[in-house]
Amino acid sequence: QNKASSHQTLTTAKNTKANTKSSELAWRNYLLCWGLAPCAFFTFSGNILWPYVLPGIPALSLLGSYYLVRNDPKLVDRLLATGLSTIMVVSLVCIVAVPYTGQTERKSERSLVQYYQSQRSSASSDETQLVYLGQQPYSASFYSNGSIISVENESELLELLKQKDHLSIAIGNNSDPAALPLIKDRLRKVKSFGRYTLFTENPDTQKN
Repeated sequence: QNKASSHQTLTTAKNTKANTKSSELAWRNYLLCWGLAPCAFFTFSGNILWPYVLPGIPALSLLGSYYLVRNDPKLVDRLLATGLSTIMVVSLVCIVAVPYTGQTERKSERSLVQYYQSQRSSASSDETQLVYLGQQPYSASFYSNGSIISVENESELLELLKQKDHLSIAIGNNSDPAALPLIKDRLRKVKSFGRYTLFTENPDTQKN
């Protein structure tokens, strides 16, 4: 009877240990999925902002602490010092180097909108309007607080040029202005950005 009782106790202990390991594994997998989900989801976004990954930070922190508390404190200190130093160096390199790659401009219209707004302020004119030919990007609407407009095609843009002065026109770099016979002679290139080029209307063609 004592042997049977001891065997049952040992079996119960093994089952409890197995259940605990299974629960810990499920919890770790949950934290991993939680932490990586924002990164994976927003990778395909047309406009990427760094706060998008913040919802996953708590999960990754909990997951990291789970492994750290199971190691020697001295080893943990070395790992944290090495990890933080590496993160700081990589972040500094990214902050300095990424703007020169033009990658941020290929994902966002912030540079174009900010340039347009600076030119508008220097001209001291509230009549200037930014127009996108084709579907306007969400980031352009976001950074301009919804103050930009868009036109579907060349004919609509021509009508708008006839009606308004001081237009700034953003045309996608995959579109050749020379292929727009109705307006190509009315445009003057200002500056190219990641996905769009900014144009203004030639003064001598206004109202024609």
